[in-house]
Amino acid sequence: LLGWSAAAWLFHLLVDTGTGLSQGTVHVAMLTALLTFLLSAAAIRIPIGLATGTWRFADGELRALATTAPIAVAAVVAAALGVVLWTISWTYVALMLLPVFQVVTSLIERARAEEARRVLDVAITESELLRRAVDVTGALRRAVDEMRVGYDVSYALLVVEREDGLMDHVAGDPGATDTNLDTLRDALRRWAEENAGSSPMTDQASAARDLRAVVGDLSFLAIPIGTERHRGAVLLVDRRLGSFREDHVELSKTLGSAMSTALERQSLSTELDAAGRREAELEQRASHDQLTGLANRRLMERDLAQVAGSADEIAVIYIDLTGFKAVNDTHGHRVGDQVLVETARRMQACVRRGDLVARLGGDEFAVLLRTDSMPRATEVAQRILASLANPFVGDVPLPSIRAAVGIAAGASGETGAGLLDRADRAMYAAKEQGSRHVVIADTAA
Repeated sequence: LLGWSAAAWLFHLLVDTGTGLSQGTVHVAMLTALLTFLLSAAAIRIPIGLATGTWRFADGELRALATTAPIAVAAVVAAALGVVLWTISWTYVALMLLPVFQVVTSLIERARAEEARRVLDVAITESELLRRAVDVTGALRRAVDEMRVGYDVSYALLVVEREDGLMDHVAGDPGATDTNLDTLRDALRRWAEENAGSSPMTDQASAARDLRAVVGDLSFLAIPIGTERHRGAVLLVDRRLGSFREDHVELSKTLGSAMSTALERQSLSTELDAAGRREAELEQRASHDQLTGLANRRLMERDLAQVAGSADEIAVIYIDLTGFKAVNDTHGHRVGDQVLVETARRMQACVRRGDLVARLGGDEFAVLLRTDSMPRATEVAQRILASLANPFVGDVPLPSIRAAVGIAAGASGETGAGLLDRADRAMYAAKEQGSRHVVIADTAA
């Protein structure tokens, strides 16, 4: 600026004082003055480049220049005008100040363009990440962190009222602005409830007066997010006055919409998961015995219907605890339940994965074996009897439990109900022979 001022003053001096210098000499003088101006700018830029290792104006430098340029320009112009106004006309003053205004305007516009680009990048990138996010909570927190950096604000606050409680996240330090975080969180939550579905608001909006009472004289941008089930908002606060322009507000709508969609998707996913768990629980209750956790008669009959009569070799072992009634009568149902649970555990330990153990009701059990030989079915039955012969340890120690066992092998064309009925009759035949007997049913007709 000093070099350019000197050029204007020198031009006036050489032309109007009749020095007789040639036009070429005057042009050389002008070029020299312009070179002085450029070298002055380089003298400012070179130390910054040496210190930071970069030779382009960074975002922070541009914002600093945009903020301090008017003061610096005013000081330089005032010093130059003190000399120039005594020697040149107002026409040359205007010519001298024109580049000054051009430089200042260029710096300000460039700073705004860079800031707009950053905000746009944040809006596009975070909206896409929110759309694909599996961890919605983590994606929301990341988005708030990036918004604070992209908008270059002092701090950002996220508040979302969910069914499982309040979720909040702070990026930056509200304490540096003398703001009480708890008070601000409550005010933002109330604002989100009152302005759900509305557009983002700056500190100039009348509907944001409650927030303004908490934030004070600082600039802020409040963005409502969420759904009917999850109300919330994001608050961006900055120390600089008038920090949020119209383009900031418009881009914040994109981010707010992406956050709301992510929250809605999370709500639906949570509901679907809960519905799936309820359905699985109902299915478990409908197909399993609640005391022992084994399959019940319904599940046994369903599986038998699927495999009976097919080419698969199957067998059914039917087991009755012949001494169980005496246990119940003597020691009570509490001990009886303990015996049933332990019996179920021992039976499961005697079969392979893929075989089905079921409690049919009371003291009756059945095992569906996917086996290709009757000897193996007999071996499993003997293993179960041996396991039940071991002492039971519970509230009342018992020496053993007696049982009768019937076995029926599947036949071609036979129904599941028919196979189970043959195994049941074989069990009764074993029962008549005394405890701890195994009877193999006759082949189906």
